[in-house]
Amino acid sequence: MSLTFRTEIQPRLPDWRITHQTPVLSLGSCFAERAGEKLYRYHMPVSVNPWGTLFHPLAIEDILTEALSGKLADIQPLIEHYEMYYSLRFPSALYGNTPENLQENIQETHRYISEVFPQFRYILITLGTAWVYRHRQTGRLVASCHKVPLREFDKILLTPDQVVQSVGEIIAQTRAIRSDIRFILTVSPVRHTKDTLELNAVSKSVLRYACHQLTEIGREVAYFPAYEIMMDDLRDYRFYTSDHIHPSEEAIDYIWEVFSNAFFAPETIALNEAIDSLVSGLEHRPRILGKAWLKHLDRLEEQVEKISHAWNIRLDREWEQIQQLKAGLISPPHA
Repeated sequence: MSLTFRTEIQPRLPDWRITHQTPVLSLGSCFAERAGEKLYRYHMPVSVNPWGTLFHPLAIEDILTEALSGKLADIQPLIEHYEMYYSLRFPSALYGNTPENLQENIQETHRYISEVFPQFRYILITLGTAWVYRHRQTGRLVASCHKVPLREFDKILLTPDQVVQSVGEIIAQTRAIRSDIRFILTVSPVRHTKDTLELNAVSKSVLRYACHQLTEIGREVAYFPAYEIMMDDLRDYRFYTSDHIHPSEEAIDYIWEVFSNAFFAPETIALNEAIDSLVSGLEHRPRILGKAWLKHLDRLEEQVEKISHAWNIRLDREWEQIQQLKAGLISPPHA
């Protein structure tokens, strides 16, 4: 009798695949960030959270709708913090030294997304929480509280129908621009312990049920079980960082491998493995900067040329880094 000591999860495979020629827009919470970083590492065209991290679907819908409409960015409600200005409608990654500067910074991102949006073939949306905050003074839902006292907000739990309606509106708007666009929905595996574990479970349940409903729309919407992999397949604290909340690098790599097998064609995976070998070589820590190190860099140059020729892809970042290492313009990584 064969014994099984894990609950491995096999995602439902869509009938479409992401390649190095299909641009991706990654929006939302933690998995959107980490998956975006991986896509960038492997030279897959990606834009990752251009406005910053967005934790709930209504914030994603609100900001994306404004950007695609061509309207001037609305920065209200506005706050000042340490002589910098922030909008409660946007994450803290966007700020300005004056309200006008803040608005222009946001508008610049809006313009960029509006211009390049028709190029995107896939949108990855990671939903982090169903708990949202409404600013009492203005009655507006916010993307971030920016450390404003919580007494100035009402905390509200979204219903599954509200999540479905919000993400459904994103799908409808974007498909009006590009009808063949595809969507990958995920639920963040990071537990929001500040909500308490009980209420975090309620939140994740709302999001997961809404994602299930959305995947019933048609083949253009797929679900990737990042949350389930973390909770069930990797149900051990050794797969978490020291805060016991965020996935460890080992867990992230494992979840990425499952994601790759689900959404990438074999040739895409093969190219990513070749690039990974090259990048790992660049991350090598030499003991002595001598002839052996220069030979190592020569071999990496050959790898760049071989990969570029075999897959018809430009690896300018790695090539430039090798040249800078050879010239001593930058130092190799150290422990």
